[in-house]
Amino acid sequence: MVNKTETKQIERTYVVPLRKEWMKVPRYKRTNKAIKALRAFISKHMKVSLENIKLDDLVNKFIWQNSIKSPPAKIMINVKLESKDDKTFAMVKLADSEKEKIKHRLRKPVFVRATPKPKEKPKAKPKPKSVKQSTKQEQENKPSPKPEPKQPKPQKEKEKEKETTEKTTETQKKEKVEKTESK
Repeated sequence: MVNKTETKQIERTYVVPLRKEWMKVPRYKRTNKAIKALRAFISKHMKVSLENIKLDDLVNKFIWQNSIKSPPAKIMINVKLESKDDKTFAMVKLADSEKEKIKHRLRKPVFVRATPKPKEKPKAKPKPKSVKQSTKQEQENKPSPKPEPKQPKPQKEKEKEKETTEKTTETQKKEKVEKTESK
């Protein structure tokens, strides 16, 4: 007599062509279509419903590694069929040869500091507020600064300015006359 709790296991390796399926959809849906095509391929060949297919995390990462627009054209997988009680599940794992292709992407980068961490600098004292940064209350309390009245220039400076302006105007007039005569 056979025990009912025994599990039935079948393991197969497939190379699943994905390009034929994802070429039918626009670029922004390609990887999603590749996942659906993989599930459809497994359900057809292992005779399992779509809900009972479990993809391994590495399979998902391998398909998504080049973003949504460029999934791989084909993928090599190992499918293990497990049946417990009345339900049959298909466990999909990446084949060993495919794991080597993705291995370098799965490693987490290790950051090692060559130099010791610098000590924190003491916090600088806050700068005093400028006139623009002061609040309205402070501005109301302070009297507004009065501009200093202009002091009249001494008489000698005024005379010098007049002489220089007169000289420049005279020279300009002479130049204009010379230009008109030369024509």
